Amino acid sequence: MALSLNVHAYDGKLTHLLDSDVLRTHLVKVKGVDTETKRKMFERLRGSIVTRDSPVDVPRNFDIISSQDMLDPVNKVGVFDLLYIVGELVFDIPEGSDVIPVLQTQLVDMSTGLCVQGRTTRLLQTIMPFHDRLHVSTHL
Repeated sequence: MALSLNVHAYDGKLTHLLDSDVLRTHLVKVKGVDTETKRKMFERLRGSIVTRDSPVDVPRNFDIISSQDMLDPVNKVGVFDLLYIVGELVFDIPEGSDVIPVLQTQLVDMSTGLCVQGRTTRLLQTIMPFHDRLHVSTHL
């Protein structure tokens, strides 16, 4: 498959990413985290990614995706679950600060569309370069 900037080109094609042992284990654990705990993580995460120099799309799109949990019916994963895992990466791995610019870029790219598949695809693009480090996370 040719690479595409259109996130819908990947609809239904990301399930193999979600099936990595480490990511699947974390997704199962995250499902047991209550919404209030997730929201607290999102507030903390927002404080780490929004700076004076952040493009306007970063806080705006972060606020949009962290305000309502949505299930991506095509890839069968929840936005809050992936966003929580991004928070784990930022706060719980030694190289967590490396995740922040990747997330900021993905939030800017979300401006082309904020549908649920776009949200999950962009969050997966944030997670995948770092997902093998999730095993050191002590958050869950």
